[in-house]
Amino acid sequence: VAAGWRTTNFIEYYFVNDNAKCVENCSIPGTYPEAEAACADLSTMPNGDCWGTEKNMGETPATDMACNADCYITEDIRNNFIALRRPSDGLLYAEYKTGDQTDGNVEFSSPDFNELFNTTEDPWHVNNLYSSADPALIQELHDELLTWFACSGDSCRSS
Repeated sequence: VAAGWRTTNFIEYYFVNDNAKCVENCSIPGTYPEAEAACADLSTMPNGDCWGTEKNMGETPATDMACNADCYITEDIRNNFIALRRPSDGLLYAEYKTGDQTDGNVEFSSPDFNELFNTTEDPWHVNNLYSSADPALIQELHDELLTWFACSGDSCRSS
């Protein structure tokens, strides 16, 4: 094992469906702790503030908890990203690309959007530093990110 090989964390996320959440007209009440529940208020029985998902917005019946009203999409094709988290210097760098992983691999060679945060000074990720960052730092992060993205198995340990 290479010394310090865990100084950087690689993160990747891909869109694969709309993941619509519905918060009204749920036909199955939450009964936590007797059973798993998709609810925010677990202090009441049945549980309160529950949600479910619809496979396709506007189509019924919904899946999971069979909620079918007050629905909203939480994902779309712009939410694909690869990112680096470097705890040693507090940096979080991400590149976003439009695509649908169910249709084929999302290609990150030309990102649609970039983010750079100093998570030590900005723990809530409010100030995107990408446009004002030193171009040499951006290039370093971009190159490191693509190295991590391309590696697999033991080759990642030397990245």
